[in-house]
Amino acid sequence: MTSEEKKAFLLAAIDFGSGAVSDYPFGADGLYIKYKNELCLHIWWWEGGYYHNCYLKKEDATIDCYSSKAINESFVHQIRHFVNEIEHGKYKNKKSLREMIIEIVQRRGLTSCMNNTKWREFREAMEYEMPFKPPYIYKTLFEEETGEYFEFSKDVPYTGDYDRESFEDYNYKVIEWVKVRPSYYESKGGRLVEQKIFHEAKQEFIQILEKYSIPYDEENGTYIIYGYR
Repeated sequence: MTSEEKKAFLLAAIDFGSGAVSDYPFGADGLYIKYKNELCLHIWWWEGGYYHNCYLKKEDATIDCYSSKAINESFVHQIRHFVNEIEHGKYKNKKSLREMIIEIVQRRGLTSCMNNTKWREFREAMEYEMPFKPPYIYKTLFEEETGEYFEFSKDVPYTGDYDRESFEDYNYKVIEWVKVRPSYYESKGGRLVEQKIFHEAKQEFIQILEKYSIPYDEENGTYIIYGYR
C-alpha cells in the first residue's frame, strides 16, 4: 500500500472518537490525532521503512507506544485500545513532561539559566568550532546527584559526542547542568612504558562561552553550565 492508502485504511478501520484527525506534521507519513488534556496519538512511518509506529503522548511525554512491521489487525487493535483508554479518561491525570519539570523546579526552588537557543548554540559550537569535541557529563532534573558518575575532576582519554542520541536527545529543558573539561589525553606506547599525550583547548572553550553569552562556573578545570540552579 502507498502512504495515502495506509491512511485511508486506518481512517476506515478505526473510530478515533473525540480526537481531531490530521496528517502527520512532523516529517514522516501518517496521522496525528489530538484529544483534550493535551493527549495525542502519533501514528507514523517512513516511506519504504521497516516499521509502523503508534505513540500515545501527552504533549511531548510518551505514555505508551507500539510498533509493527505492517499495518495489520494487531496494529489496528492496539490503536483501538489506545483510543478506548483515552476516551474513558485513563490518562486525564497523567502529567506531561512540561508539568513534571515545573513541579521539580518549583519544589526545589530552581531558576532557569539557559534556553533552547543557547543550548543549541553551545552544542553546535562544541561540535564545529572547537579544535576537538570536549568530553562532558550532564545531569537531568530527574536524576539524583549521587555517586562517582557526577564527579568530573580529572582528564579522561576520550572526547565527547554532541549528536542527538548522546546529548539527551536535544531535549534541552530537562538538563540541570553540563560539566565540561576542554581537555583529554591519548595513551602512547605499551603498558610498561605508557605515555600520556594531553590535548587542551581551554582558551578556545572560554572564548566560545563568552561569544554566545553562556554563563558558567569553573572548578579546578571543570566548567559547569547550568540549565537550572
